Amino acid sequence: MPQTNQETIESILKEIANMKKIMKGKKKIDLENDLTLERAVSMTLSLIGEKAGKLSPTFKKQHPEIEWRKIIALRNRIVHNYEDLDFDIIYDILSKKLPALAKQLKML
Repeated sequence: MPQTNQETIESILKEIANMKKIMKGKKKIDLENDLTLERAVSMTLSLIGEKAGKLSPTFKKQHPEIEWRKIIALRNRIVHNYEDLDFDIIYDILSKKLPALAKQLKML
């Protein structure tokens, strides 16, 4: 059974919380040097993008303040072009964009 938009948002928030646990005490250098950490981060970001893609088009249009296309595009980049990930960008997403996204989603 497909999830409702609200259930999908809650699922995205859960993945963001998981990412916070994964990255606790970690720095960008850890991400660059730890293959297990890199894969965990990549998988979690992919899941967030996958879930964002399942939100209804109407819901996404009602909330244009959230960069849905960029979230989904990151998922596609990770899945289809994994070898070319830029860890400066990934770390910026982890440290700045995901906390901001969580705040936005909690207000919905």
